[in-house]
Amino acid sequence: ALSQLCYLISSQNVKINWGGSAIIDPKMDYNLFKKMALAGCSYLSYGLESGSQKVIDRMGKGFKIEDAQRLIRDTANAGIEVLLNIIIGFPDENEYDFLQTMDFIKRNRDYITTIAIPSECSIGRQTYLFSHPEEFNLELNPEAEWQTRDGQNTHELRQRRLKIFKYFVN
Repeated sequence: ALSQLCYLISSQNVKINWGGSAIIDPKMDYNLFKKMALAGCSYLSYGLESGSQKVIDRMGKGFKIEDAQRLIRDTANAGIEVLLNIIIGFPDENEYDFLQTMDFIKRNRDYITTIAIPSECSIGRQTYLFSHPEEFNLELNPEAEWQTRDGQNTHELRQRRLKIFKYFVN
């Protein structure tokens, strides 16, 4: 459907500029992105969230890091700007996972136009994390920020990683 829409826009010589949020879907490829670019797509914003496969799996994102890398590169090579969203401090994220995210950014920096201001993982009342704290080893305190029961993921740690990440990206 998207491919057909892009064909219609470009074949009718309609001049529009558009973009939006996109999921990382391994079925998308360079040819689709090229059609999108010809139809006026100027940017796509991906919710990568992490460069760690372990964290991606725990989030239930449903993609492989290799697919994310290919899609980001194909998007950029087709002439579409790539924006990434990153979440720092998902409950299972450890130091190695955090470093994998920075490594992913480094490996793909030539293809990434913008990294949105990274956010600290927050747990809203309507989220899966909030309703299943035991599954993620969470200690939810309505008076303070959440942390893991083992103390390995605290608000202070997430803030430190955010600071490091922002420095790294800049």
